[in-house]
Amino acid sequence: MHTLLLCTDGVLRVRHHVHDRARKRGHHVEIPVPHPAEDNGARFLSLLQSEVVFDPGLTGLQLFRCLEPWSEIMSGIALLDFAAFPREAAAPRPAGEDNDLLRIEIACTAEITAEASDPPAPSPESLFERIPGTRTYTLNWGSMTQRGGAHVLRLEYGWSSHGIVRPDSREDGITRVGVLGTPVNLWADIPVVIQPDMDIWDHTAEAREFGKLAHFLNPASPEVWEAREGLLRLHPGRLLAPKPNFFDAVVRGLFWEVGFFGAPDRREEKVAEIAEAGADFDEPGPDISESLEAREARIRAEIAAEEAAERERELREPFSDRDQAILASAAEAERLRPGLVRYPSGRPGTSGRAE
Repeated sequence: MHTLLLCTDGVLRVRHHVHDRARKRGHHVEIPVPHPAEDNGARFLSLLQSEVVFDPGLTGLQLFRCLEPWSEIMSGIALLDFAAFPREAAAPRPAGEDNDLLRIEIACTAEITAEASDPPAPSPESLFERIPGTRTYTLNWGSMTQRGGAHVLRLEYGWSSHGIVRPDSREDGITRVGVLGTPVNLWADIPVVIQPDMDIWDHTAEAREFGKLAHFLNPASPEVWEAREGLLRLHPGRLLAPKPNFFDAVVRGLFWEVGFFGAPDRREEKVAEIAEAGADFDEPGPDISESLEAREARIRAEIAAEEAAERERELREPFSDRDQAILASAAEAERLRPGLVRYPSGRPGTSGRAE
């Protein structure tokens, strides 16, 4: 697999490796990707899933310049008017807009969730693989679904972007901000980097039940970095992100966020539409003058009425539309091939024995 390079001179290249057998040494060869006029974009399209690397110091403007020759293709891939963004990146910064950002980071985050497993499954191997002699870990990506005890453990990850706030501009302890829909000329002159480390969030443990963590993340349980609202953020030394490919990290992780509101000339209009829709939720709420006891009694009565109506409906229509369709299909099959439809737990709608 080749490596796609976004370079500070605004050129998109592919890194190849060649081996000098006589001198027994290897070399990297970095070749510019042919422009669409040369091959209709075929080479570029073949590299979408390739590992992507940024030159050190690559800025936002340089990043867009690298991809500008493929604007038409990028518009289809990234689902936005891509050509408008290099133009915006090259435009002067809006008056009065200071640069509060140190850099833009494209980062990977993994999440762990769990659901009941019936029957219980054997415990999994550790999700973490430690690099010998270091405090650096990698995730065991061999299986996205691992089973352990009475639960199935699911591991998912994805790429997203954020800006790192300059130390002298930080307020209320905020160190990072989102880039969703931000004008790209606000960060055109600062570095864009792909973060080699990643965070992992565990949704399986409540904040007061750290014991659940060891059940899934053995044998080397990492320390808890942050715990809030039943969410545990783990910090096991360094946790290496998977190798970023161009489509996942750059297209989905950066461009889908930057272009969330569409092209730059429609950004303000889209933001205004969302703000106007949100205004509908600012209407006065219900009268809260009634006493707590009266409100609780009213809510209990409403719930009881809803439950009674639901029970009545279930007695009148014991099967959902989906279930009725299944039973109709079973009846038709029984008519055509008598005796071949089985009801292991009894015929639905009766209290009879299994058939």
